[in-house]
Amino acid sequence: MKGSEENLPSHDYPRRSLERRNTTTSSIYSDEKTDTDKKDGVKVHFSPVTDHTQADELDSLPLLSSEFRMKPLGSTPLSLVLNDLGLVLAILFVVVWPWAFLGAVAAQSPGGFEMSASLHKFYLAHEALFAAGIAFLGTTNRFISTTLLGLAVVRYGQEMVAATGVLSVFEVTALMGFRNVRVMWEAGDYRTMLKEKRQMFVVLLLSLAVIGSGVIPAATVVLLTPIPYNTDVRFNGTELDFASGDGECLTWMENNAPYKACQGLTSNGEVYPTCPTEAHMVDMLGAARSNVLPSEPVEEEYYPPPRQIMTGEPVLFRGSTHGVLPIGSDSFLGLKNTTLDELKTVLKDKSIPRKDVYHNYTIVLQGLDTGIQCSRTATSPIQYEEISSGLVSISGNCDPQLGLEPIFPSSTSFTIPNTNNTFAFWACKNAGDSSINLYFNGRGIYAEPIGSITCSLSSFQSKEYRTGFSAYGLRAGDWNANVRQPHSKKGLGSGMDSQAAQHAILTPFVQGVMLEFGNFTSRLQTQSANMVAETLGMLGVKTYDLPHFPARNDIYLKVLEAMVQGVLDYSVTHMRLLYSLTPNRPSSCTRPIKGVLIYRTFGWHAAPCIVKMHLLVAGTLMNLVSLAICIAALVKGRFRYRTNIDPTDTRVLLRARVSGGGGGAKGWGDVVKFE
Repeated sequence: MKGSEENLPSHDYPRRSLERRNTTTSSIYSDEKTDTDKKDGVKVHFSPVTDHTQADELDSLPLLSSEFRMKPLGSTPLSLVLNDLGLVLAILFVVVWPWAFLGAVAAQSPGGFEMSASLHKFYLAHEALFAAGIAFLGTTNRFISTTLLGLAVVRYGQEMVAATGVLSVFEVTALMGFRNVRVMWEAGDYRTMLKEKRQMFVVLLLSLAVIGSGVIPAATVVLLTPIPYNTDVRFNGTELDFASGDGECLTWMENNAPYKACQGLTSNGEVYPTCPTEAHMVDMLGAARSNVLPSEPVEEEYYPPPRQIMTGEPVLFRGSTHGVLPIGSDSFLGLKNTTLDELKTVLKDKSIPRKDVYHNYTIVLQGLDTGIQCSRTATSPIQYEEISSGLVSISGNCDPQLGLEPIFPSSTSFTIPNTNNTFAFWACKNAGDSSINLYFNGRGIYAEPIGSITCSLSSFQSKEYRTGFSAYGLRAGDWNANVRQPHSKKGLGSGMDSQAAQHAILTPFVQGVMLEFGNFTSRLQTQSANMVAETLGMLGVKTYDLPHFPARNDIYLKVLEAMVQGVLDYSVTHMRLLYSLTPNRPSSCTRPIKGVLIYRTFGWHAAPCIVKMHLLVAGTLMNLVSLAICIAALVKGRFRYRTNIDPTDTRVLLRARVSGGGGGAKGWGDVVKFE
């Protein structure tokens, strides 16, 4: 043994710090007998290290001689360089492609890539086969990643052997662990490795690779499995503008005022008379009631709207219409609007896959903005004139000395039965602004509870409302509508939250609304009672537990305010319908509208993004470990390819000699020397 030490050649060998290795034995064991593999030409010699002095002697060993730095037969340096570069590119591909796919899907507005209708049909018919195919892709992705990790480890191991000719038992074990993607140590081994930061770092990297390898199939399945999700389509259209400041529009409204001639306007096969009808009056009374009951509408509760403002089957409204006219792209909803071609295209497009037929869309529509405050007054401008023993004419005097102007066309009056129990209405506008005064007067049994009441409309202007429509089908009558204030928390894209400047509504339009209100109060008058006044009393009793008429209570003023608001909202919507059906409307009476359609489709979506990203991160860490090991091998070897010995190859390890006193257990720090 000593002779063997004395004959060691003195070469300048790169020194490796061996302080981290075990010193459990007391001598360097050297087996003078060496085995040479004639076939492979590889000589492997193992020597144990027991102390630092002996380690220094081992450090003086020469590098492997050129006869042992073998290259595979038929290979050239250029081919080896291309192999290494190909390995790096392959690892980069498995790192990048999942994130590129997720990014491409997320880039699709709104974060999804729709499956074609034909592929969706195939998916529904063969869901199990589709799922098995995606699972196979996940397993294949894991196989590719682990294979690339193994190739990177082999290259790094070759460069380690070529650089020093020696490896520790820990290093050989770690290389085999990375090659097979499994933890090679037992629980008790970690106590020793805790003292070595470098060893624990290697164990940590291996653990990341093992965890990532297990997660890769699941991450691939979650990434590639199609799911149902909501997508949207933006669209544009037009509607009537009742607040246009153009003179041409004003002239058109004056000449085509619905109240000037009793005629029928047609839409979708239905005729809408411009004259007041009994059904129309009942609808207005229903609008008044629904705006009071309940006083605080339940969020999920919808109410049927007046049928006279709808074409086809009605849309269920959540609360008041606020003066907007529901419109749709076809006859299945509201007023048919031929400008909503984009909306119609999507709703009727059979190439779009849908998990179900749920749709909803939102349009910013023009409606009414008004504030109402009612109070009791001692006097009233309402005048009664007996026409005959059975009829009474109701009119009013808008005194200019009080800053009032007539709002009705000249010679306007309302006729009611000549009875003591009457409920009368009149209106005047304030000079210089858009505010309007509504006057109510009760006689007979209504004198005490109602008397003379003035309701001031602080404004009578246009306002934009975001109107949402939702449905579970395309059949008429399946739609719900919700009219909301602008500037909702949920944005609808550029321009959808912008609120246009408020403008006074054109005089002919206001006159039409006020005339409808006057007909509403007068046409519901009978010989014994007035239905409007009776509804006011009933709502006060039912909603606020007020005493029955004829008791007076100021809470009735609040009930009247809500009733008036409901009737005005309805009347504005109805007047919009009549003007919208009138032909030859000038472009100055038209305003652009924007909307967004949300429908249920099927395909690949970024959500749940957090879950997918977490799964992808785990698999990416493993591939990054592969990339780091591969780059480290290239930096270490600098494309010199000094050996092709694979320290993880079982054939090489079977020829190895490992240190250990008398064949005892080998420590993790013992040295394996490749000769």
